[in-house]
Amino acid sequence: MALCKFKEKYFDFEKNQTELFKCDEEAEHELCPFHDKNYDSVKKSIMLDSKIKEAVEKSLPLFCIGYILSEITIKEAFSKPVYFTKASIASINVEDSNFREADFSGAIIDRQSNFINTVFLLSDFIKTVFKEGVSFKNSKFLNGVNFSGSDFQGFADFAESNLVGPIFIGTEFQKVNFSLTEIESGEFNMTKIKKNSNFIGTSILKTSFTQAKFSEMADFTGAEIKKSDFIDTQFESVNFSESSQKVIEYVRTIFKKMANFERAKMEKIEFIQSKMEGNTNFSETNLEEIGFGKTKFMNRANFTKAHISKKANFKFCEFKNVVFDDVRFKIKAEFNFAKFGNASFKGTIFEESDFSNVEFGENGVFFNSEFKKVAKFNSVLFEKPQHVIFDVKDLSMMSFLNTDISEIRFGKNVHWGEKDGFTLVDETRLESFSEQDIESLLAEYRSLRENYERRCRKEDAEKILRHEVELQKKIKVDISPIEPHILERKVDDLTRKYHELKKMMRLLEEKVQKND
Repeated sequence: MALCKFKEKYFDFEKNQTELFKCDEEAEHELCPFHDKNYDSVKKSIMLDSKIKEAVEKSLPLFCIGYILSEITIKEAFSKPVYFTKASIASINVEDSNFREADFSGAIIDRQSNFINTVFLLSDFIKTVFKEGVSFKNSKFLNGVNFSGSDFQGFADFAESNLVGPIFIGTEFQKVNFSLTEIESGEFNMTKIKKNSNFIGTSILKTSFTQAKFSEMADFTGAEIKKSDFIDTQFESVNFSESSQKVIEYVRTIFKKMANFERAKMEKIEFIQSKMEGNTNFSETNLEEIGFGKTKFMNRANFTKAHISKKANFKFCEFKNVVFDDVRFKIKAEFNFAKFGNASFKGTIFEESDFSNVEFGENGVFFNSEFKKVAKFNSVLFEKPQHVIFDVKDLSMMSFLNTDISEIRFGKNVHWGEKDGFTLVDETRLESFSEQDIESLLAEYRSLRENYERRCRKEDAEKILRHEVELQKKIKVDISPIEPHILERKVDDLTRKYHELKKMMRLLEEKVQKND
């Protein structure tokens, strides 16, 4: 009897190279029973069981390359490679089995199948098609598994499994469950998950999700993620609440709808040029050494009661509507060149902060905030200053150099520093005064005085004016050489302006009384 004419290339695990498989089964026609789709399925199953038994007992490789099979049940342990490469299988049920090497690459599995409590030392499922659901629950992939290009058209269940070195490059999932799974050194690059994905309680180490796309909801609640990245990743909606994350990169990551990080613990995290297009929640999150460089928050961002330590980088960020209420910054908060639409900092505690070159486009509220060290609001633009309020008792650490504060609102009981309550921190910090320093300080005091003048706070405006006069005197002391008559003229000039201001204030008071 002639031999089967089926031939197919495959990767030989033992030779570590591509080989040509030539079927050595007897064939009545051109193909053997295993490759003949019309052969009796019952007889074929009996023959396969015998073939499996022989491979196990004699410690032989099992070649089922290109086989056309109905239902398969495997419970054996294999000491040699097993090949189901490019097989067509109705369904397969593997339970409590062990594979040294297994290759299901290019196989097509039609119905619900299971690989439960199974141990794989090394395995390939490259471009495998699972037309219905498949379960790998509680299985172990100990030395690498490759699912690249595979298509999971039903529900894929990897719950409580252990995957070391899994590769899912270009893999497509309909719906997948990795809950309570341990994933180490994984690659999910260009993976697509079309519906919900479950990573609840999952342990993820040294894994890349570069260019992965998560549709619908991706749930990472309580997950532990370390030394991993989400570069150019896209989330429809994602839940990282109560997760633990350490050394993670979110580079150009897009969060299209909800992004929830509530009560997460995050250490050494970088969000670089990412986009939060939907609502973002970092409330009660512990952020240790965090960076949001050039990240855009395009909807509501909530950081209420977050604790931020070691590093807080929000440079060049864009916020449409952000809430930092009751946030504790235990380290310098850097917001340089950020852009705010609506911003709320109620009850916020700053150890040190820098808002230099920031733009406030709409509302800016600092209510009962605390600035423990110097807070720089230098060269800030308040586009709608009448919508900005600093209702903070102690502003003795605030610097508004090169910032127009003439129209923003301050609380009634604000204390700016020193005994008179109107000494700006920039004056106390300067050891010597150059002409440029004087001009900047004068402009700062002038802007503040104009603010109080607008609000008819005559006595306070006079106190601020005295500082302007004293600063002019410092020019005489610290800037030399200067002609005495020039300095006298400048003092006379300032004194004249002071009296003019008093006159204007008196006229304004009379006008107000008359209107009353």
